[in-house]
Amino acid sequence: MRHLWKMRKLMVIVAALLLMLTACMGGSKNNVNEPENGTTPPVQENEAVKGSEIAQLAIEGEIIDKTDTSLIVTTYMEQGGEDYIDAYALTVDEETVISDASGATVDYTELTIGSRVEAWSVGPVAESYPMQAEAAKIVLLEEQSELPVSRADAVRAALKAQTELTGPWSVKEVSLSEEQDYWTVVLVHHMYIDEPVTVRVDAEDAEILPNIAAENEAFRIYSPKPDTVVDNTFVVEGEARVFEGAFRWMLEDGHRILQEGYADAEAGAPAWGRFQFEVSYDKASQPNLMLIVYVSSAKDGSMQDELIIPLKAQEEHIEYNSESIE
Repeated sequence: MRHLWKMRKLMVIVAALLLMLTACMGGSKNNVNEPENGTTPPVQENEAVKGSEIAQLAIEGEIIDKTDTSLIVTTYMEQGGEDYIDAYALTVDEETVISDASGATVDYTELTIGSRVEAWSVGPVAESYPMQAEAAKIVLLEEQSELPVSRADAVRAALKAQTELTGPWSVKEVSLSEEQDYWTVVLVHHMYIDEPVTVRVDAEDAEILPNIAAENEAFRIYSPKPDTVVDNTFVVEGEARVFEGAFRWMLEDGHRILQEGYADAEAGAPAWGRFQFEVSYDKASQPNLMLIVYVSSAKDGSMQDELIIPLKAQEEHIEYNSESIE
């Protein structure tokens, strides 16, 4: 009897263990991300859905080319000390979801060259350059701007100005000046990664502006650049932000003033006004020249806001004297 009672007790324990094991297996199954009641599993943050397919984030960058059915999106990448341009050619159709960052629907026409987007692809990716894929979702990441020329407008103008090289460009950097009067767009071509191109774009009318060679709070000089070898007649171009647009300039060689004069910008402060004037001199006493643009103080005539641009004289326009030799 005692033996029979022990057998029954053992069977009860085994049955209890089997019930516990079954319960654990059921709980484990419920933790698997499977459809319940025929519904689609939730989409993760790094996924999108197109039809019955789950898409993956392909690229975040700027649209550099666009047709009625496709976009080329590129982004500048810095990874492990090796820079490169990631590029995707994305096919867009009626099933492609297009929205802004808040999820509101965006029309395809609102995706312009220069726009910054987040692109999701679905299906196979062709390993070409640019890589080719089908777009499942495009998210417009355009920043809000009250300026007449937006970031996307500036990038588009900068890209349009690049006519010498074909093939994918990418945006390395975009910045707005402190006065918010121009954008600076730094572009990189995939064949010349180490040779970025800097483009200044007017924030009022998208005009391409000359790059600044030297500047301070009152002056921006476009040309000549510092240390340029100049002829005995050369042109100075730039912008000034001075009272009534009036200022003075001087060219000297360390021993004497070679030439000086007055100039006027197209506009006075607080606006920046464009200017251009010609400088001529006969002979310098040594190779090193200094062009100085400045404002003359109304109180005592002293120099204010002076900007110095070092230059070099051509050898045929140098007449050495005893002072310069010493």
